[in-house]
Amino acid sequence: MLLAMGSRLPVNFRCTAIAGRHRLPMVKLFLVIVFLSGIPLGSLSAGDNTNSPAVAAKPAETGKSAAVDPEHGPRFARGLKTFKEHVRAVLTQECLMCHGGDTVESGFNLSTREAMLKGGVNGPAIKPGAGSESLLIKLVTHSAEPAMPLDASKLAPEVVTHLKQWIDDGAPYDRPLIDEASTDRTPWTEREIVDDAKTYWAFQPLQVIPPPIAAEDHWSRSGVDRFVWAKLKEQGLTPNGDADRQRLVRRLYFNLLGLPPTPAEVTAFLADDSPDAVEKLVDQLLD
Repeated sequence: MLLAMGSRLPVNFRCTAIAGRHRLPMVKLFLVIVFLSGIPLGSLSAGDNTNSPAVAAKPAETGKSAAVDPEHGPRFARGLKTFKEHVRAVLTQECLMCHGGDTVESGFNLSTREAMLKGGVNGPAIKPGAGSESLLIKLVTHSAEPAMPLDASKLAPEVVTHLKQWIDDGAPYDRPLIDEASTDRTPWTEREIVDDAKTYWAFQPLQVIPPPIAAEDHWSRSGVDRFVWAKLKEQGLTPNGDADRQRLVRRLYFNLLGLPPTPAEVTAFLADDSPDAVEKLVDQLLD
């Protein structure tokens, strides 16, 4: 019965059952395994029997190469022409500032074709041969977020058409968008500041500058006020007068909390005649 069912049972189950129950010698057990597995005995001989379907190797196919699309060359040439005449200028002017050179937002670098095809944190942005499916086209047409160029006007329809056609034709580059020979790769901490730039105010050493003093200045209450007063006088302007206490309490609440005071809070402040009423309210709002 076991032999009759052997062809329906897994080989490992059949072997274990037969060996465990009948205690067959190893030679007989081997023959039973071969019989149940359906392997021709001839294929197990030492001779070179390549006619057996169990061991015959499939001849390697030689002399055949992958078929090349006959339109590949013309399409790539058309893509290069589109890149030179239209796409290079768009990528350089609209995209390279954030996606190439010293700045690479979201890990997406457009400066070379290799880097562009690699993509960024959101995956490949270009699918050569499939412009409409490419993430770049979806971003510049504002059908995906974030809309590109970021914080700028939407690209003109003809520009998008050129980008899409360029991707359809394989998105080729004639050369990198950045000239590696002319790009300064020196870390910013090691770059030298030219003499003309050293006069910029941000590069000046810190100094202690005494506030200006004007005899007619009865408005200033601090050193900062004196600087403000001096600039106002240079422009022929007069500072505004002090705010009344009701306006003052609203300004303090809006500036420090972003919310207006309640009527009860306004009433409490107006009722406080102490000299440090403002200071106390500021401390209260900051706590």
